[in-house]
Amino acid sequence: MNGTIELQEYQPSRVQLSDADLDWLQGTGRSRFELTPIRRSRYWWLSPKSSVGVVILPSGRRVHCQPKAPVRNVFFMLATAVDMPSPFMDQPVHFERIDELFDFLVEHLVNLIDARLHAGLYRSYIEREENLRAVRGRILIGDDLRRNAVMRHRTFCQFSEFTWDVPENRVIRQTVFAMSRLVQGNDLQRRLATLDRTLGEIDPTPLPLSTVDTLQYHRLNDDYRPIHQLCRLLLEGSSVSEIAGETEFRAFLLDMNVLYEKFLAASLDEAMPNG
Repeated sequence: MNGTIELQEYQPSRVQLSDADLDWLQGTGRSRFELTPIRRSRYWWLSPKSSVGVVILPSGRRVHCQPKAPVRNVFFMLATAVDMPSPFMDQPVHFERIDELFDFLVEHLVNLIDARLHAGLYRSYIEREENLRAVRGRILIGDDLRRNAVMRHRTFCQFSEFTWDVPENRVIRQTVFAMSRLVQGNDLQRRLATLDRTLGEIDPTPLPLSTVDTLQYHRLNDDYRPIHQLCRLLLEGSSVSEIAGETEFRAFLLDMNVLYEKFLAASLDEAMPNG
């Protein structure tokens, strides 16, 4: 049961599965995959339904879910739906497989992050509350009395800190970590590992996917927009849960039905006159 499982959108394929992979597909993965036993056999019919992309099963076995349409069409719909015309629309598209498209998206994200790191990461002031050995900022009297009635060598304070550890950068580190466990190319894996180390001062705790939609842009961080667009796309594709932003397994999956709806909506919005 070694090797990659090759599937096609809506097309059942005959596969043999380990117990761990079977448990996952019958549990968490059932929202994306359809699994049917073959009578008097150790094999199963496995279909990705409307999903295309890349999955790593609990056993470490890779699954490639190819679209029915040419990958260049998926590429065009994706760029239109998420409003990323450049450089995507200018690319000579030679992709024949969905895993090649996935690697391209991750590599482009890495290039954008590298460029921003060269210019310097965005920093901002955030409010913190901590129990400190020395007073910093403002003493929170009520909290200090409750927490430090005995430990008078500490003071509970509220203070502002100028830091890189802000949501704009946390979303990036979250995406870098999630994608580093999924890409296949050694060079891309090394680049992602280097980025993760470089971003080491930033809290790796996952944020809800909705955080990306609440970020505010201005002259100091406006070039984060395309980075966050790609982060949102990749994180959304890595979630099989209804809880936004929780990466429960190593995957990048696109629902072709949803993608086609978004593509039509974006195309109509662009084509229709105002009002």
